[in-house]
Amino acid sequence: MRGKHAALGWLVAVGLLGGCAPTTTTGSGGSGASPHPTATAFDGLAQVGALFAGPSDAGVHFCTASVVHSPAHDLVATAAHCLAGTGRDLTFVPMYHDGVAPYGSWAVGAVYVGARWLTAQDPQEDVALLRLDPQQWQGRARNVEDAVGADRLVTSRGFDVEARVVGYALGTGGRPITCTNRTHAEDGYPAFDCDGYVDGTSGSPWITDVAGTTQQGDLYGVIGGLHQGGCTPQVSYSSYFGAEVQALYDRAVEGGPGDVVPAAGSSGC
Repeated sequence: MRGKHAALGWLVAVGLLGGCAPTTTTGSGGSGASPHPTATAFDGLAQVGALFAGPSDAGVHFCTASVVHSPAHDLVATAAHCLAGTGRDLTFVPMYHDGVAPYGSWAVGAVYVGARWLTAQDPQEDVALLRLDPQQWQGRARNVEDAVGADRLVTSRGFDVEARVVGYALGTGGRPITCTNRTHAEDGYPAFDCDGYVDGTSGSPWITDVAGTTQQGDLYGVIGGLHQGGCTPQVSYSSYFGAEVQALYDRAVEGGPGDVVPAAGSSGC
């Protein structure tokens, strides 16, 4: 694997954009020999969705994103390595499953990444926040958080937490996958052991302290970081959410001009 994303240029090169798209595989399952739990498919969470290059009816989703609470109710989080350019050609579709978009879609208006990602693609800053344009609904504009809710960004929580990770495998249609396990530290990165997190699951939220009534909680990480999220479906990583991520969030909340993000280089896998 080349990390857990599919670069936009690669999607074009192999004909997944503007042409025939493959059938999605949601979760690799297990042979019975894996020491890791295996993610299972479900209909999804309202605040988690798929990222599309272009309108959602173009068919192919390539990364995962989730709504993070903000004063303007218009931010989603994903992995920085999912992005290239301004992001204004992207679309976020919350709770997408089986080809259905129950809440519609939102266009990306601006993207924000950390300074060390812009200059050096530092894997400890493999986080991005996307500001979404309002959606027209029943004759009025509404922001994404008002429609689907949000998780709350948390930082400096350490490495040992119970996290639920929800993600979309690269492809069309299909359903997202979910798995819950305890995280641990590996080379300075939070690590999460669960089988099934393949290409397309980059940006998947790591949600802690999930409330049973809303299924919302705290956003502790996103699949990314070390090896752009991991070299195998069994082990996933996140950048550590510390002061740099808090500063990124504060800048996105201010709502200034977005960044022009360089295309991701090698994952090192």
